[in-house]
Order: sequence, then structure tokens, then C-alpha cells
Amino acid sequence: MAEDPIEHPPALLDPEGGLSGWPSDPELDPYGSRMVPRFGLPLRIMARLFFGRIDDESCDVEAVRRATEQGSILYVMRTRSLLDYLYFNYFVLEKSLPLARFANGVRSTIAGTFGRAIRSLAARLRWRRRSGRKLPDPVDSGYLAGLVRRGDPVLVFLRHGRTGLLSPKASSRDLVEVLVEAQQQRTEPIFLVPQILIWERQPDRTNRGLVDVLLGDSDDPGRLRKGLIFLLYHRRAVVRLGEPVNLAEFIEQQDGQPVARIAKKLRWLLLGYLYRERKVIKGPDVRPRRWIFDRILAEPAVKEAITAEMARQGRGEAAITRRARRILDKMGADFRWGAIMAFRMTLDYIHARLYSGVHFDAEDAERMRKAARKGTVLLLPSHRSHFDYLLLSLLLFYQGMMPPHIAAGANLAFFPMGPIFRRSGAFFIRRTSKGDPLYATLLDHYLRALTAEGYTQEFFIEGGRSRTGKMLPPKVGLLGSYVEAMADRIVPDIQIVPVYIAYERVVEDYSFELSGEEKSAETASALVRSSRVLRKRFGRVYVKTNEPISLKEALDTLDSSWQTTEPDDRRTWLKRFGTHIVAEIQDVTVVTPSTVAAMALLLHNRRGMTRAHFHRRCRFLRQWLESRGAPFSDSWHFPEDALDETLELFAAEKWVQLLPQPEGGDEGEDDIIAIAQEAAPRMQLDFSKNTILFHFVPAAFVCTGLSLGDGPSSTTGQLARRFDFLVDLFSAEFFFHPDLPTEYLMDGAIDRLVEHGIVARDGDEVLVLEWPRLRLMIAVVRKYFEAYYVVLKGSRMLRKGPLTEKELVAAALQYGKRLFLTEDVTRPEAIGKVNLTNAVRHFKGKGVLVPVEDRPGSTEKLALDEDARERYMGPMRKLFHSDMQRPRQRRTDP
Repeated sequence: MAEDPIEHPPALLDPEGGLSGWPSDPELDPYGSRMVPRFGLPLRIMARLFFGRIDDESCDVEAVRRATEQGSILYVMRTRSLLDYLYFNYFVLEKSLPLARFANGVRSTIAGTFGRAIRSLAARLRWRRRSGRKLPDPVDSGYLAGLVRRGDPVLVFLRHGRTGLLSPKASSRDLVEVLVEAQQQRTEPIFLVPQILIWERQPDRTNRGLVDVLLGDSDDPGRLRKGLIFLLYHRRAVVRLGEPVNLAEFIEQQDGQPVARIAKKLRWLLLGYLYRERKVIKGPDVRPRRWIFDRILAEPAVKEAITAEMARQGRGEAAITRRARRILDKMGADFRWGAIMAFRMTLDYIHARLYSGVHFDAEDAERMRKAARKGTVLLLPSHRSHFDYLLLSLLLFYQGMMPPHIAAGANLAFFPMGPIFRRSGAFFIRRTSKGDPLYATLLDHYLRALTAEGYTQEFFIEGGRSRTGKMLPPKVGLLGSYVEAMADRIVPDIQIVPVYIAYERVVEDYSFELSGEEKSAETASALVRSSRVLRKRFGRVYVKTNEPISLKEALDTLDSSWQTTEPDDRRTWLKRFGTHIVAEIQDVTVVTPSTVAAMALLLHNRRGMTRAHFHRRCRFLRQWLESRGAPFSDSWHFPEDALDETLELFAAEKWVQLLPQPEGGDEGEDDIIAIAQEAAPRMQLDFSKNTILFHFVPAAFVCTGLSLGDGPSSTTGQLARRFDFLVDLFSAEFFFHPDLPTEYLMDGAIDRLVEHGIVARDGDEVLVLEWPRLRLMIAVVRKYFEAYYVVLKGSRMLRKGPLTEKELVAAALQYGKRLFLTEDVTRPEAIGKVNLTNAVRHFKGKGVLVPVEDRPGSTEKLALDEDARERYMGPMRKLFHSDMQRPRQRRTDP
């Protein structure tokens, strides 16, 4: 170990490393920097007015307490600041953590009581009179090393920061080397606890001005600027504690390297954590919009695209460059912290009026922070409502993270919301860039620029909002741009965070669109008309995150590099990866009372049910979901009360009618829940039901396969063939993890059906035990059988002549309504535009509907292949009637 190069008189320090001749009173500190056990009156007032308003709930205090049981604590901060030190003095007192006995470069005398300050001053004067010396440097003399060796808690600032006339002189010894040597001289571990306190959350800008030069920037402000920041922003300050670092283990991992080298690595480890955590809170430096655009236009690929566009249009370079700048200007975000703060107040008001609360667990927020520490974050949430854009940004703000840049549709750029969204981080993109290669190239490089700068970004992998409540198939266009960027290693890693946003009820009413009406465009007048929703309440919102996915690690699973992979293999991998992300989002779907209640009502084949029957069915559905490990909302503490409240909400919306028990009725009579038979309210209920549908689909396929048999049992081989047919038939409707084979899904579903007593295994046979619950499972996917049957049966209309997809779906909507009136179709929600469109596209992919013109797109016309239709009609007819063929047992339906 390196010897101390500083020769100091032995009289200055005692054998323990303490100051020789200094009083043993622990209240007295020779350097006046120890944390005080009790604030003086001025600091108590300051702490009550300012420090007490800082949110510190996200700090993992328990990790620090566990570390104190195993060794000693050493707090670490980045840049010296008396104000920050005083706050952490308050913090450790509040949390009952060890008080630091020393801190380099600060004096805490003003924080304590007046009597303590007088005693400390007197002790210093007496020591100086006796020794005839000034106090030695606490680092160079070995005083700090002595404290650390003894296991006394201390706090160290890694950087000295701005210096003034009264600032103490910097030590000549390296502070971190002293800590390493002290650890080497003791057996118990020292735990380093990084601390960070951000008063001003506004991201720094790269173009610093005169104020920054005179008063210091936000990273290292002068005293005047620090005081102003404190007064203005203390309510929104963010405090973080890092995971304690075991210094003994860290030294052991260095394989006997010199102290100076170990200290250098340790310093970079600590500074790296503090920098990353600061970046999580404040985000990367904000560069001028024009700088980003200039950087994009200077990219070789963009220059090639401009040259190609010049040749395609026969125009000069200046004209095409101007067009490229206009595209970027319409596309690009104009991130302004002031706009975010102003917009936040509006969003606070709107959310308070619309929702009873937003539930976001601390562990979900920590997953986002963990991802931000490892790389550039890409948030991929589900998309059910326009409020998804706003909600996630608001949550990140209140969790002490920087709101993301959001990919929004170009239709949302309307005045006045467009400029507000743009300044809040939204960038606007078209739904397609077909026929405009320059636009595609500019979009790709704009995403690369945001990623390279480290901005958190967000887009919806489903593309548009789901009007049915189910997850939509992944749209992998934007995802492909991020994959290409990661393959080119423009950043160390991109961390994908799947997010599910669950509403007890969405604000939008999609029933009109599902019935075939055209979607209305977003305009300022539509925004004014929609303000009437502020008069209603829409329950609670739940936000859940799944584990972050490393895009770097995902690409490492390829057999060869992305650049050398064949284009077809790239597309296959990308689609598979997108499906995996969709399944990860789906897996954290939150089960609310409204989702279970809606499913219980819509699975009923009659017009009404008793309240007792409703509760029995909900109990069975909850048990099934619990066995699947589904996350539940916090409103399930009293399940029956929660479900009854949900029924009242449904009744208020006229989705159901509640008929109370008649006065003077027979004993045992119960309330009746009359289920709406009209399509619009049932589609609203169907939206809620569909959010948890995937939990039941594999079992529904198994039950459907059993109902197709000739007896009460089927072999697993027979079930496997029927199961595969159903998975293929509804491949556009339901998504599972692509790495899970269908055999695994089927076996898991059979095991769960056995667990609930619906079927039994007997060797290779699967035997039905309870037909009522088996029919209930089939009813889960009944509407999809009906929708696909309507399209297949209604495709006969193509015998009169080819139709476009849009015309065929419109005709199928009318045909389905006729079948509902004749009771061939039992569920009006089956006759929805999305269901029928998916069915048309499925049968087009299977060759039942054949394009007659080589004009892909909305004008492409479809004709009927009679032979292919007949191959499907037999199985579809049997599927359509399968659950009606069994005699009903006289037994209570679940």
C-alpha cells in the first residue's frame, strides 16, 4: 500500500487518528462540519417551510439501514454545496439514519443551536492556544482516514465546485485514495451511499448565456443562483439515494491493483452513477431545434436521399433541401420546459375532474429508472385513449423523471393543441411514408438524432388506438428504425419498457366507429365539443410496467449481425420481436371490477341474470385470473361491494338495467340484472371484457376442441389438431409469446381446466366433467366464431361481382345485422367493423378472397374462390354450432 507522502507532526493526531487534545465531547467537532442532531431555531423554521415539502418517498432507505447492520456508512455527493448538505442533515434525522461526523469543505455550525456553536468556537480557540497551530487539513493530516477506519459515518463531496474568497483550500491528497486505504486497513466493509439532490428540474441547454457565466450554470451554481433556485423550485426538488456500494468487495475485485488505479475506477463508478441519475431526473441537455435539423441534413444517407429526390422530381438541390427542412419543421418537437410546466397544471385539472386517481406502483417507476440508467429509454405503452399521451408524461414528471418525446399522429397537429403538444415533447409523423422516400429517410434520422442525444421516447406499437380493448397486432415500422439505430451502435443500448395503461372506463365512445360509421377528424371544434366529458367521472386509472427489454441483447440473439442478415429474415425477426413486446405489454394487464363484471354479463346467453348468479360467475372468473397470476387493481379489497358499485356505474350509463326485488315478493327472490341487447352498450361492455380476454383464450380453444368431438372426451392428439386450427384461424385476434409453442399453451390450458374441475385427464384422454362451465369458456370466443362465420357465409355476395375490402366489410355489417335478427347470430357485438375487417383479411390471406387486380391498397377488389370457401365452410359451420349441440345439464351455471 502506498505510504502517506505528507509528513505531519505526531502531536496533531492521536493513535486513533483523532485530533490530539481535542475534547471527547461528541457534540464538538474541530472542523464544524458534522451533521447536527438538532437544528437551531432558524434552521427548524427553514426545514418546516422548505425541506418538509420535498418528496423523498422514492428513496430506498431500507437498503441503507441494511448496510449499517453489516458495516459503516459513507455518504457520497457530487459537488460541494452547504444547502444540499443541510437538507441531507434534515433527511437523515427524519429517516433515523446515521449522522455524518464530518464533511469536507462545508461548515454546519449555523445549523445547530446557539449554545452548541459557542461551545464549538470556544473549543477551537482553546485547542489553538494550547497547540499554537492552525487546524491541520482534515484529508492530508489523516483525520478523515481515522474517522473512516473507526467506522464513523462521514460525507464526502467528490468535487470542490465553485470557489470564493472564504472557500477552504483544496486538500493535496486524493480524497478517494484516502477512502480506499482506510478500507484496506479495516476488516468490516464500508458502504458508499451515493446521494443526489436536484432543485431545478429544467433540463440544461447547450447554448449557455451570460447569466450562466456570471452566476454559474444549474450544474454548479453560484450562491445567488443557488438561493434563487431553492426559493423558486424547492416544491419540485427530487432526492435520490443510490444502492450502497460495498467498498471491500469493490477493492477485492481489482486483483491487487495499485491504490491510485483502484481510486480512479471508484471515482468514475460513483461519478457515473451520479451523472446517470441526474440525467434520469433532468434529461439530456436540450439542443436548439435548428442544430438537430442541421445535423440530420448533414448525414450522408440524407444527402443521398436528397440527391435521389432531385433526380426523381427534376428539381434543384436548394428546392429539395428547403422541402426537407419543411418536413423536419412539421415533424420535429420543440421541447420547452415552460410549456411542460404550464401544460402540467391544465392536465392536473383535467385528470382531477375525470378520474378518481391514477395508480402507479413504486416498483413500476423504479423499472423505468433502472432502464434509464442502462441506456436510452423507449416507452411502448398500450393505446386505448387519447389520454395515454398525456398520462404517461404526467406520471414521469411526478416520479422525478423527464417526460418523453412522443411520436404522435400528424392528425394531432391541429391548432391550438398542436403547438402545445409540440412544445411538450410531441413530434408528428404520418401514418405511412409510402411513395415519399425522402420523408422516410428524414424520419429515420430524426429518431436516430433523438436516440443519440439520450432523449426518452414513446410510441405506440399498436399504431392507432384499440377500439375493441384487445391488443392490436404490432406495427413494426418505427420499431425497425430503432433496431437499425441499435445495430449501428449509435448508443450503448436502447431499453424498451412495455407499459399497460388500464382504465376502469375510457373517455372515448368507440361504439359508433365499430358499427361502421366513419371516424371524425381531430379539430379545434371537436375539442370544444368534447369538453362535456369533464362533467363525468371515469373511475381510476392503473399503469403497470413489465421488465425492460435490452435491444442490444435482443439483437445478440441473431445468428449473424443485423447488417448481414437477409432482408426477409430481418422482417421475420422484427415481426416476431414486435409480437413479443405486445405479449409483454399484455401480460401486465390490470384486472379491474369493470372488466370482470363486463365479462360475466356478456358471457350470459339470456337477457338477464340474478345478482346472486352474477356474483357466482364473477367469483369463478376471478379465481381463474388469480390462477393465471394476473395483477389486480386495489379496488378488490371487498370484491362484492366493488362489483355492485360497478353495476351501478353500468346502470347509470344505461348499459344494464337493475330490477330490484319486488316488494312483497316470495322469499329468496333476487334483483335482476337486465343486459342491454342493443349493439352500442354491449360494445362498450365488450371493450372492458376484451382487456382480460387473453387469459381465457387458450382454455376456450381447448373447450371448443372438446365440444367438436363425438363423445365426452377427446385424445390430446385430436385436441392438438383442433387447437392449432383455432390458433391459426384467430391469429389476427389473439397474441401469445412467439417463443411458446402451441403444445405448451394447450397443455397449460388443460392443466388449469383440470385444476378448476372442468375436465379430467385419463392417460391420453381429456374427459369433460362439467359442461356448463365448458360452454362458458366457449362463450369467451363465441363472438369471434360468429364474426368469421358472417364473413364466410356472406362472401357469397361476391358471386355478383368483386368488391373492395371496404365495400365487403360494409356489406358484411348489413348481412350480420340480418343474421342477428333471425337469431343465427346471438351476440350483436360480433357485428363490429374491426371483427369483420380482421375476418376479411384472414380469409384473404388463406386464399378464400382473391385479389382480381394487381392494385394493392384500398382500391384492390376481391373475388371469391369457391373451392377454398367450401374447405372452410364445413369446419366453420361445426364451430358455429358446436356449443349448442350438447344437452344442457340442470345445474347452476357458474
